[in-house]
Amino acid sequence: MFRRLQLLLITQHYKFGITITFILKSSLISLNCVIVKLIAKRNKYMPTQANSVAQPMLIFIPDITGFSKFVSNTDIAHSQHIIEELLETIINANEIGLQISEIEGDAVLFYKEGELDNTKAILAQIESMYTKFHTHLKMYEHSRICQCGACSTANNLKLKFVINYGEVGFNTIKNHEKLFGKEVIVAHRLLKNDVNHAEYALFTNSVIDEHVEGSTTNSNSWEVYESGNYEYDIGDITYQYINLAPLFEKVPYPKIEYYGLKGTKTKVMESDFVIEAPLGLVFNVLSDHSIRHFWSDKIKDSDHLNGAITHNGSTHRCLINDNKNDPFIVAHDFKTAPDRIVFTETNSNIGFSEVYELSSTEANSTRLQTHTFVEGKYLKPLIFRLFFRKKFIESKAEQNNKLNEYCKKLVLEGQAPKTQIVLNKV
Repeated sequence: MFRRLQLLLITQHYKFGITITFILKSSLISLNCVIVKLIAKRNKYMPTQANSVAQPMLIFIPDITGFSKFVSNTDIAHSQHIIEELLETIINANEIGLQISEIEGDAVLFYKEGELDNTKAILAQIESMYTKFHTHLKMYEHSRICQCGACSTANNLKLKFVINYGEVGFNTIKNHEKLFGKEVIVAHRLLKNDVNHAEYALFTNSVIDEHVEGSTTNSNSWEVYESGNYEYDIGDITYQYINLAPLFEKVPYPKIEYYGLKGTKTKVMESDFVIEAPLGLVFNVLSDHSIRHFWSDKIKDSDHLNGAITHNGSTHRCLINDNKNDPFIVAHDFKTAPDRIVFTETNSNIGFSEVYELSSTEANSTRLQTHTFVEGKYLKPLIFRLFFRKKFIESKAEQNNKLNEYCKKLVLEGQAPKTQIVLNKV
């Protein structure tokens, strides 16, 4: 009996040992699988790096100065739009085949591989970017209606350039190529210097050495070179620079544009409606062409917008049938007072315009009067009254109702319109 019990215990102990061994082996296998998966996952998401062989390369950095103060002390949404438009203007002014490496907030890091362009081409590129940059700012100041901090101080922004040349490689990180090398570091360090001009073009000696004649032969009066140096963490760097202030005289003044109907125009209709929302909110919704399809059923969307911030001369096309016959509208002639705003939208292609007159009411609502005009004195007004007026009245009533519902919803939900045009400083 005792012998049988002993054998039973030994057998159970053996089975238990096998079970424990099996569990341990299974656990180790599972753990190994987990580790393999984690390593695979890590390798998948860890950046892969590959460095190219350094080669001669032009580093060209246009940098918007005054950017930090402009963004930190002004309305963030409008400052963002303004900087985006200025950077696009700089990029579109590229005439010598520069490639974009990165956009660095207030600057564009351009590069160009191979032999250095001659001084004349580089200076012409600087002049082109500088002139178009300030032309855009002058046009913005001329056409703006917004009085916010960003819009009213945008014309204080300046532009400078840092140009370097030397051996530069590419560092590839997750399919994204970044410029890599000492000359890239030098160019970025040179953005901080002792140059006492607000706007300038700074050249390292490597650029000047390639074209020595550039520092002595000036084909334009603004090409006057000065020398400087600055002590950096990477050592002392000597450079030459040109004051760009004389170039500002070449920036053209904006043309005076007339956006209204030409010749005789006749008033053919008017509507009067109360929107249950404050004047500022109603104006911002009505004048923002990018959201018009939110409250107008017949419009699918808008395109051909020439700016994110409403201004005198703002354009948009109402996408109705998505063809060339869709109305192309220009907003203009903005007139503002504390309790009244008037502006016009014109479709000159068909000789049609609407004047919107908004005024505050005692109930914190907005009275919206719309005055409709067509080009001409007899024939076109007659055709409109006979064939279009009735449908247009119905459409305008429906549109005003939709506008009212949209504005009321924004008020109830405590939401602000997409764009905030500040018309009167408090």
